[in-house]
Amino acid sequence: MSSSQSKTSPQVRPQSRSGWFWMPLLAVLLDISAVFLAAVITYTLRYSEPFVSVRAPRAFPELGEYMLFGFVLGLVYVLIARSYRYDLCRARVPLEREVGRILTGAVLSMGLVLAAIFFYREFNYSRAIFLGTLILMILLLVLVRAVFFRIQKALFRRGLGLQRVALWGWGTAAQALYDEFTRARAQGFDLIGIVGQPLNPNQQSLGSLEELSEIAAKHKIDFLVISLPPGEEERMVEGMKAAEGVPVELLYAPGILEVMPSRMQFGDVGGKPLLRLKGAPRGN
Repeated sequence: MSSSQSKTSPQVRPQSRSGWFWMPLLAVLLDISAVFLAAVITYTLRYSEPFVSVRAPRAFPELGEYMLFGFVLGLVYVLIARSYRYDLCRARVPLEREVGRILTGAVLSMGLVLAAIFFYREFNYSRAIFLGTLILMILLLVLVRAVFFRIQKALFRRGLGLQRVALWGWGTAAQALYDEFTRARAQGFDLIGIVGQPLNPNQQSLGSLEELSEIAAKHKIDFLVISLPPGEEERMVEGMKAAEGVPVELLYAPGILEVMPSRMQFGDVGGKPLLRLKGAPRGN
């Protein structure tokens, strides 16, 4: 390989999956802790001065009841949040996008837990505590999400827990996406190289598209990103056929005119949207 090739082609690095286990675990523990603390803090404030003098309760519920309430609420929130969020820990997500998801998850989980409490007559509930817990848990969840993103970004910069990406495409849009991926380590992506024809003479191909199965196994590829020039979008079928039976996720980078609100949207790199076309088994 010439010196010019080594400067422009990303070096194939050993795969580092460190952090893939404990990053999701850390996210879950932070979420549960935030919700648990919200319930305990709200209980403490409600039954302390001056709040207890303003409106004295008929009975003082046990702190243990609300500690259990906070723990269960945290578990329910985590289950609900993971059901509609695409694996948070696999790529960096903007915090502003997470705020809406936190609001949705908090309201849904509180509604489910309150519905269950309604049938559990032995629980001495307080509407003020429920409302206060909901408000405080949203604030704390946003806070712990910001903390988690800082930790996640630091790990990504160190090369831990990165998703290995290969790019198939051509044209100026593909070259721009290639350049963005070379700078996308802080977002959780590690560009391994080009599949198919190189974008310029100074790049080296990992192999042809027909060899995708061997390329994915050799380089431990997690994602194949497709970027095609305008007018050639129908060739995306070639990439989808090549990925059949291959344990990689397939992402598509559409042109600006193709971007529509869609549940397929996975995220973005450098402001360029990526749509998820094909998933892969979690164990791979």
